[in-house]
Amino acid sequence: MMTVEVLTGPPGCGKSTILRHEAVTQPARYIFAYPTLKLLREQLTAFQTEMPKTGVVLEAHGDPPGRGKVQKKLDAAEAQVAAARADHAILLTTHASLMSCDLTAFRGWHFRIDEAPTAIQSGTEKSMMVHSYLEQHFELDPIGQGGWHVVRIKPNASPTSWRAGSGLSDAQAELLNHAQRPNTVFVDVSEFSGGFRWVSVWAPHTLEGLAASVTIAGASYMTSIGALVAAPFVTLQPRPISMTRTGNPTIRIHYFTEGHEGSTSLWGRSEGRAHIVKLCDHLVANAPTLGFWGANGVVANLLEHRVPGKMIPPKAEGQNEYREEQSCAYVYSAKPTPDDEPLKVLFGLSDEQIRISREDNDVLQFVMRGAIRNPDFDGSYDIYLYSLFQAERVRGQLLGGHVGNVELHPADAGFMQVVVPRRDRPRPAPEMAVSRSGQKVKAASAKKSERRHAKALAAGRVPGRVGRPTKC
Repeated sequence: MMTVEVLTGPPGCGKSTILRHEAVTQPARYIFAYPTLKLLREQLTAFQTEMPKTGVVLEAHGDPPGRGKVQKKLDAAEAQVAAARADHAILLTTHASLMSCDLTAFRGWHFRIDEAPTAIQSGTEKSMMVHSYLEQHFELDPIGQGGWHVVRIKPNASPTSWRAGSGLSDAQAELLNHAQRPNTVFVDVSEFSGGFRWVSVWAPHTLEGLAASVTIAGASYMTSIGALVAAPFVTLQPRPISMTRTGNPTIRIHYFTEGHEGSTSLWGRSEGRAHIVKLCDHLVANAPTLGFWGANGVVANLLEHRVPGKMIPPKAEGQNEYREEQSCAYVYSAKPTPDDEPLKVLFGLSDEQIRISREDNDVLQFVMRGAIRNPDFDGSYDIYLYSLFQAERVRGQLLGGHVGNVELHPADAGFMQVVVPRRDRPRPAPEMAVSRSGQKVKAASAKKSERRHAKALAAGRVPGRVGRPTKC
């Protein structure tokens, strides 16, 4: 079982800097994977400045400079390092490349992953060509419950680098490449015939036998879905990184409701949009100097061009340009959905674990993009969140990271105590009963039938027969 080192600590404590410094001062061959191109380019500039002249720094991703697909760029970068016989080389790429490309050429390199990758992909496949390839190269083993199976490469099959073209789309080629990695792709059928649902889970165990070492830097990686899925296959070894602060800011978390939690389902309905309009009006009136804000798409459409501040994407890992801002607003939800059912069935994850891995981490990453990211900041910092439930969870995270003094403040925009029933909760299975005909039906339907039967008899009709009673 491989060991994966995990740098933990609050956002802004210097995890990325530590990874870069260690790679610059300890000659070897490294691959660094980043969540965004913006962060990759920031780090590229730093590497080019700090790297010894004898070292090589390269990049391979989906954007210019250079033409061609990412796989070709990765292969070209490895060939360049091999041709130069460089003992000290650093290649920067993205999470997307890490999870989707063939990296067998980088056997023996050290993998460094900044932030937790988005680990889950899913879809439905109906292509007969894909079915044929799967039947030829792969087999299925049952796992968990509900008819799910893990896809495994056959013992006599040779690993293949699948490419788009000749009838395969990018997504289909990616699915076939993922399936070659152990315990990565799962399907809801027992044989490859007809359509099937599939789930692909990326976790660091897929690098076993390939990477010389794996280190991940992530404030909340230990509670991420990738870490939860990888737990049976790897040993996660935390290395805590503390934030040495010289400032002790006052952090005020404002919340708009104590009666319910936000969700995209609620905000997509008229009643939810009414709440967002009131929230928007409150921000306009009470936070005219708001620094930056983010929201789910359904909410961002209502806030854009109305609330002050800069709108930034809700996934804000690695963004450093807002470090001078002293306030932010985040109207966001990333709770479990019906599409997460395979995670529960296959890996035994709970709704709470899924919510923590997504929503809690995203909220913490977002609010830490502002001035409290600076260890010497000693002023006031205002955060606007939708609900008290969210505010309490973030307060616990900030206090646990010793970021500053944290206060909770209600922001009454007119829906503070409104209770909203959860429509997305699973409904309990109906109580069943046996009808007069011997069929198993809902108990409520059986009771209605009994009432109709008695009413028909009282009226002189034959139960079940339509029409008036027969005259004598």
